[in-house]
Amino acid sequence: MKKFAVFHYGRSGSTSLCRFFAAIGIDIVADEIFHPGLGVYGERSPDFNMTTAMDEIYAKHDAVKHNHPTTSRSENDAFIAYHRERDYRVLYLRRTDHLMMAISEAVARGSGMWHAYDDEEKKKYASCTDGVSLDLDKVRQYMEYSKEMDDRYAPILSNGFAMPLAYESIFNRPAPKIAESIRRILDFIEWSGSDVATHVENHLAPKHKMITASVLNRINNIQAIEKAFGVDLRSMEIQRHPTNESNATS
Repeated sequence: MKKFAVFHYGRSGSTSLCRFFAAIGIDIVADEIFHPGLGVYGERSPDFNMTTAMDEIYAKHDAVKHNHPTTSRSENDAFIAYHRERDYRVLYLRRTDHLMMAISEAVARGSGMWHAYDDEEKKKYASCTDGVSLDLDKVRQYMEYSKEMDDRYAPILSNGFAMPLAYESIFNRPAPKIAESIRRILDFIEWSGSDVATHVENHLAPKHKMITASVLNRINNIQAIEKAFGVDLRSMEIQRHPTNESNATS
């Protein structure tokens, strides 16, 4: 199997995807390893060297999750070049629906909950999101930010050693279609295992989404948001996942 990185920004489904990788036996560093104050390489000295850091990571692990806004543009350029030069793989994970990404970001910041996996966390999430109001200016800001990131990196990470991945091609589809997308990813990184269906269901199925139609309904100013952006988000979400549970995650 090729060494690989999940290159992403927040609210793109990276944590769930990396939990899936870990479940099928891939040793992936899923922490925010370069996050200032949090990651192993968070406090970087002036002489920090990305090549040295990546050599250390890949000497012990198969893969790494990298939230690219936690590092500078020059550091990300070095990170990408490192993988290209070694014929390692990069999974470039993003969202094509920038508005839903922005709402997910705003709800997470407003509720203080970024993930919810077990039943207790899901109940807490439902309680924390009940009656939340979102700042329209912040939603617009998050949208512009994700668009800017895509404009910056999509041209670089579009072929060869990198595979562009949309959140929507994984989490917004029925489980059998998700399995097809995952199979293409696993072929790309040259993983040779076979049994993934159970792990797809356990980690990536639509029932694990956090932002559902029911959650959208609990946002106080959801009608103002839909009017501002000219979309009926709740109807769209119901059409995507008519049987989805209201307190599921992603």
